[in-house]
Amino acid sequence: MEYTIRCDMESIDVEDLPQDFKTENCVYPRACCQKDQYKGNRLHYETECNTVGWALAQLNPCLRGKRGLIQRAVDSWRNSNQDPRLRSRRVRRMAKITNRKAVQSQQHGNHMA
Repeated sequence: MEYTIRCDMESIDVEDLPQDFKTENCVYPRACCQKDQYKGNRLHYETECNTVGWALAQLNPCLRGKRGLIQRAVDSWRNSNQDPRLRSRRVRRMAKITNRKAVQSQQHGNHMA
């Protein structure tokens, strides 16, 4: 199934969303707590993903209550973002490999001329 979703997240203030909405639409439930109660080692990443997920769920009712779908939407948003720091490690690694191969083939092309 294919979805087209709104991504204008700057129009959403996630601080104004009710807690039950956040609980129902979080990607990482264990990060949906106070900082001192968090058990894990990816607090920043998981909190950031939850924040993006809440905004996307607010903008796109078809995502609400569907954690797996929200996760995919968050991943797609992160990987299509202009800021490479937001992209997943896998996507950054693939871009690095592709870039390295392009540079190498360009260098080999110059030697042939």
